[in-house]
Amino acid sequence: MLFLSGESNAGITKRAFRKLELPKHIRFRLIPDASDPALLREEIRKADLIIANGLIPEFRNALADYARLGKTPIYLLGSAHLANRIPSALQGKVHFPMEN
Repeated sequence: MLFLSGESNAGITKRAFRKLELPKHIRFRLIPDASDPALLREEIRKADLIIANGLIPEFRNALADYARLGKTPIYLLGSAHLANRIPSALQGKVHFPMEN
């Protein structure tokens, strides 16, 4: 599982998941920002599940460019009002769980 949190959420996310004991076959990876494009690209390409802060355009663009669209579930945190700001490649390929 890959979580693209954004810098403002990284600290609380690290604390929330610090003691979480996941099964050995589940890998949790937190990337707080888009400062390392190569790392972002690599982690997006190999993720089986992605949760991303939808307010960060660099995350939205990287997901459109590198995610296995249609194969990897992608959840954007933020309201569905973001739909008009996401790249066309992501249209219909992402979920907005905060809307439910």
